[in-house]
Amino acid sequence: MKKLLMILGSLGVVASSAATVVACDKGTKNDKVDELKKELASIGEMIKEQEKSREPNAKGLKEIKQLIEKFQNIKNNEEAIKALAELKVAKEKLLKTINVPENPEIIKGAISKKLNAINANNPLLIPTKIALNEVEDQNHNAVVQALKTFLKAKIANLNLEKLTITIKENQFAKLGNDVITLGNLKADVKYNDEVIKADGWSLPYASEYLKQGKDIIQSLEQGIFKEAGNIKIPDSLPMVGGQSLNEFLKFVGLLVDKIIPTKIPTNFSEQDSDYKTMHGLFDMVKSFANEIWTKEIKLELNTSFQLSIMGAQQELIIKGMLKTSLEKIVSNIMPVIINFKNFINNQPNKDLISNLLKYIVSKPTSYNDDGYGELFENIKDNKDKKVEFKSNFEAILFFLLEGWKDKDGKQITQGQPLEFYLNIVGMQEANFAFFEKTIAGKNYIPFNVLIEPSELIKIIFGLAAIQENSVVKATLLGGAIRDFELPIGKLLGSSLIKMLLAMDTSANFDDHVQMTLDKFEAEIQVLHDKNWTKLTPENLQTAEEMRIIVKSVAYTLKDNEGQHPIKKILHPSDRNVFEFKLNISGEFLNPKK
Repeated sequence: MKKLLMILGSLGVVASSAATVVACDKGTKNDKVDELKKELASIGEMIKEQEKSREPNAKGLKEIKQLIEKFQNIKNNEEAIKALAELKVAKEKLLKTINVPENPEIIKGAISKKLNAINANNPLLIPTKIALNEVEDQNHNAVVQALKTFLKAKIANLNLEKLTITIKENQFAKLGNDVITLGNLKADVKYNDEVIKADGWSLPYASEYLKQGKDIIQSLEQGIFKEAGNIKIPDSLPMVGGQSLNEFLKFVGLLVDKIIPTKIPTNFSEQDSDYKTMHGLFDMVKSFANEIWTKEIKLELNTSFQLSIMGAQQELIIKGMLKTSLEKIVSNIMPVIINFKNFINNQPNKDLISNLLKYIVSKPTSYNDDGYGELFENIKDNKDKKVEFKSNFEAILFFLLEGWKDKDGKQITQGQPLEFYLNIVGMQEANFAFFEKTIAGKNYIPFNVLIEPSELIKIIFGLAAIQENSVVKATLLGGAIRDFELPIGKLLGSSLIKMLLAMDTSANFDDHVQMTLDKFEAEIQVLHDKNWTKLTPENLQTAEEMRIIVKSVAYTLKDNEGQHPIKKILHPSDRNVFEFKLNISGEFLNPKK
């Protein structure tokens, strides 16, 4: 889930930008300006009340007053949208600092409410250096301090000198036969020398490790079912927060024709209307997220493989580095984005993910007379031989490694969009391009020599059914290495599959729990005529939807010190351990008729 939220966070930049287009397109109707005026008036009333209270100089009050003064003369929607987003953040900060009156009766009610909320699903967490807390009876002082810390964090005006906690019973959690039993304490609580509850509280409690371990065990035993289209966008993102992904994409669909042309520009100048539309999109993104848009992205790889060379096992050490930017990637694959939008419009089924995979393995073709196929008609290698593109995957690589040029040879961005440096021990560093050539005296090794695009597509379909010991064979270095075994099960089991299974865990799960997959069985499946079957190149063409499932898993949990293992096995059954339907609608890509 954390990885997904990162992606959704990026989408929020586009959403905010898109909202500006819609707002500005309404001409004289300044609905966002009216909304801003109402919000400023509301905050103004809140400030007046706050200034009457005992804390007139609350943290954040000065900041929001300055914003009110700054925004009160805004007259257009574009500025109003930005102002509303900034006010929302400042208002939330201020609300967190405004305390309730220090009234003992109010405080007692708040204490009661917070202690009543502690239960088996939400136990009190006792911080300790030993994640299991092996001692059955915890030190009373440590438990009292944990309770006081918990209550103070929840109730800002709590006076700890007036709070008295008496522990009557105290037995911590136990771990036996891979089963977690939460601990329990009984406590009497007084505030201002008054008993809050006659019979006190019976409170379950545990360490972070046991709590989080218990949560993921219960989650996997019940089965996890997710739908990509229903994933919620974080509330923190202005204007689109709280919407599902599919709802957000419907909103984006209103802008597709405004910001993405239907035909591919042939000339990178304002005289080309399609280029003008596309360049307007880039300018809009820059105005909202220029730093993200232009910032250099650098990824480094350092790995090793055991290879059999002339009958002897040898270690091959590979070091690589990739450099690019979001601006370079998006700008150079715009022909693919435009063409894919038109491709979706020509498909009877609008499911985004299955159509995207269909598109990637399809030969480059024009749709709706968009001019895409013509881009590949006269491309030649350095031996003046025409290059045949067998898939859009190859086309994407071509644009990323060679760059997109207009009919006059002008490139959309400067330099090679995707710079890929590779250093195999014993060989010199090389920069990869799509076709072998010499530029400025430097020899570029063809990408196909490392691994052919068709081999990469074979690897994609090799992911359709994987276990912990699965391997995918590929041919590398122009056939010099044949049937190279990529340990895909081991690689994905320790990354993607584990991440999916831990999708519903808390944000700090990895700080307290070490999770390893001992065995697993996963598949990518497609839906056709109401039946789910494993993905193949053949059934992809009739796929209506796709999903990722984990049929069975054996896993081990340990605390952050690598101690106190808990082993669990979930065998195949009628219910999958994990199911993630990739049901994202591509309707938003349909251009206007």
